[in-house]
Amino acid sequence: MRLASKTVDSAATANGYDAIDQLTSESSPGYSASYTYDANGNRLTKTLNGVADAYTYDSGDKMLTAGAKSFGYDAAGRRTSMVASGQTTTYAYDYEDRLTSVVVPGVGTNTFTYNGLDTRVGKVDSGGTKTFKRDGVGVTDPVLSDSAASYTPGVSERRSGVSKFTHSDRMGTNTKFTDATQSTTDTKTYDAFGVTTSSSGTSPTPFGYAGDYGYHEDADSSLKLLGHRYYDPSTGRFLTRDCAKHGRNWYRYARSSPVGYVDPSGLFHIEIRIGPNGEGTGALYADAGDVIGIDEKTDKPIYARGGEKLKVFPVSNHVPNPSADPSEIGAVGPFPDGTYPISRVEAPDDAHAAAMGDEYFQLTENPARDRGTWVHAGQGERWQAGTRGCVRVRQSDIDDLMVWYRLQKGMSRSRKSPRITVKHES
Repeated sequence: MRLASKTVDSAATANGYDAIDQLTSESSPGYSASYTYDANGNRLTKTLNGVADAYTYDSGDKMLTAGAKSFGYDAAGRRTSMVASGQTTTYAYDYEDRLTSVVVPGVGTNTFTYNGLDTRVGKVDSGGTKTFKRDGVGVTDPVLSDSAASYTPGVSERRSGVSKFTHSDRMGTNTKFTDATQSTTDTKTYDAFGVTTSSSGTSPTPFGYAGDYGYHEDADSSLKLLGHRYYDPSTGRFLTRDCAKHGRNWYRYARSSPVGYVDPSGLFHIEIRIGPNGEGTGALYADAGDVIGIDEKTDKPIYARGGEKLKVFPVSNHVPNPSADPSEIGAVGPFPDGTYPISRVEAPDDAHAAAMGDEYFQLTENPARDRGTWVHAGQGERWQAGTRGCVRVRQSDIDDLMVWYRLQKGMSRSRKSPRITVKHES
């Protein structure tokens, strides 16, 4: 089920889609936008509050114009310039397609440095020199400090001795900060593609739109770093091609459906679709660079070209369950729709093994319930409809998914986190 509407703090938003789930309209208080696309998923028009902008492309899906803006590219298909209001922003890259500098008119030059795993470890911008310290060395390992602030991902940020606490929505976007007295200090709203539509307060957080997923905004250029590639929310496009060149469009973001998906070019992903009776199907997909097997002759990993469907399996989620305790968290509602990175794999203790199976996926903290939610088996092959909030699969299926998970974490060329998308269909 696609998110059609929601109301948060009395503010209502609504979304419209086409037959292939591309976002065609979005509205919120004081904001209304609509979009059209060509057959390859390129945005053709955006009409914002009644004012329309047209977009043009070359035969390789490179965006040439967006309203009054124009763009230039090099032979590798990387954006090298943007002209807006008579001023030119320029972009430079290294031989591995990593953005090394951006020259922003009236602001100055931003430069970036990386480690051997393509992880950005340093930046120089108008605010000075920043060194990023992470909980690990991979591109999706969370930033803990950047020389200006320290971060407890999903909880708080601390600057100049003052802590502020983050509040995120179902897509991991931080929309509000509060202080130690629980008073709101800052608010920020975004359109579906990540453009800021309103703000209050002075927090310079780089982790706003999809910040819980590590989307890292550069204030000078308004670009966002999504793991390996930089993303321009004003166009809904990456600056560079997908390095594996898989799929029908190498530049577009989130299948042009940013309300339901996060960055689509990460590791393997599992998509779960659940019908109104609580029963549905799950599918395991491989993105380009994912490990899908080991060559028996060479003992080397076999990498996916992208888009392969590797496995289909039955699932169930919450339906009225007479055995559930109504006071138990998660007993009275289904797993919320959204895309969730897998935070860790748990092996249950003996007390939970019968109900949960030998191992299960724990996803990130669930904003709707402020607790972890699980994808698990239990009771062997006795798949059954009805859960207490979790997604249930068969034991043989969870065993297969664990094999894929460990292959990706150990061998994948990409370092993005595996993820699970859950959708309820009416």
